[in-house]
Amino acid sequence: MAKKVKIKGVIISNEWKGIYDWFGYDSTCPKDIEDALDIAQGADIEMDINSGGGDVYAGSEIYSLLKSYKGNITGRIVGIAASAASVIGMGCTKLVMAPTAQIMIHNVSSGAYGDYRNLQHNADVLKGWNTSIANAYQLKTGMEQKDLLKLMDKETWMTAQQALESKFIDEVMFDQSNRLAASFGSAAYDEMIPTKILDKLRNSGLLKDKMQFILENNVQEGVKGVNFEDILAKLSDEEKQFLQDHIATTVSNTVTTSTATLQEEKTTLENSNAELQAKLEAIPQPEPTQDDVLANASPEIKALLDDANRKAMEAEANLQQMQDEKELSTFVAEAQAYDKLPINATEFGPVLRNFAKADSEGFEKLRALLTAVNNATETGAIFSNKGSNKPVEGNNAWEKIQSLVKTAMENNSKISQPDAMLNVIKENPELYQEYLKEMEGDE
Repeated sequence: MAKKVKIKGVIISNEWKGIYDWFGYDSTCPKDIEDALDIAQGADIEMDINSGGGDVYAGSEIYSLLKSYKGNITGRIVGIAASAASVIGMGCTKLVMAPTAQIMIHNVSSGAYGDYRNLQHNADVLKGWNTSIANAYQLKTGMEQKDLLKLMDKETWMTAQQALESKFIDEVMFDQSNRLAASFGSAAYDEMIPTKILDKLRNSGLLKDKMQFILENNVQEGVKGVNFEDILAKLSDEEKQFLQDHIATTVSNTVTTSTATLQEEKTTLENSNAELQAKLEAIPQPEPTQDDVLANASPEIKALLDDANRKAMEAEANLQQMQDEKELSTFVAEAQAYDKLPINATEFGPVLRNFAKADSEGFEKLRALLTAVNNATETGAIFSNKGSNKPVEGNNAWEKIQSLVKTAMENNSKISQPDAMLNVIKENPELYQEYLKEMEGDE
């Protein structure tokens, strides 16, 4: 008897599988298929496909797994095989299709930002992926690649009969027990998790509970394969803000609670130590020194004193650590405020703290400079057309600084805006003092 395997729901990468399962959302990742093929061990497989597609990389990986399998795989399109799911179907030894099902092929899509070079590069990458996908269709159908690319350009939907005529499938199923839904929304393959579902979760407050669960499990148990940077990159602005607020609140509450607890523990230990000291002082004359008392004290008293001293030192160290972390979080938050500069707040926060401790006056100047650069970057003033290869006589100090920064970046394409700005300030201290005076005058 053939082994049963299902390609169901959104096609996703392995790292997102746990999150989709948590939301109870149907999905298939390469690891699901790899595990199923390992269990089958070369036996014949019957694979049902009902998916609107998803991640092209994951779809390509699953296609390769199927093509490499030593046994026969009969693919059965029982609902829909769209986008990446249609590529997966091409990896089957034999592909059949329910009369009520459909296949859809189209071009690969993604989002992009940047100048014309970034957009052109993204377009070239997408065209390359279109050709790669067309190769899978070509191996199955024998059609010319240019004809397949035209079908992908116009997003082609095929009924079972049309797919058979074009040789995308090998036969049409006539199993009347396979009753399928008659409608299908484009959001199922255009979006990994439909916006309407996320909105419903967000409005109900359930999304926040889910995100908090994910965060806590990442910290406490370590969800295997989940990269936190990747999670952030795919969240909406509202969800990112929730995470930032959640983290800030958690850190603040933890610091406050832990500080109070450690302070209370320290006070208790100090009181216990004071009581023991009082008992030692009550020993009859001649008055012994503390060393004398300790030398003649019972092992129990010595153990109590040693333990009290050790715990007091630990409490002091823990309290200092919590205070340091609270102080550091303040500087990390300040670094986050410079959101228009290419800096990592987690890494730059400690730098700001060290600078503030080493040179408070210099730190205030650096803070003013970073604020000015951040504001200038946001408004586009950092690259004002008033800049030139040399400082323009008669312009104010800020315009001269901008001109020097622009010239430095033109001469060295690898230098960043903040580094160029700092170099200009170091090399032109008089100009920087002039700028500070102008800033004070504006206020």
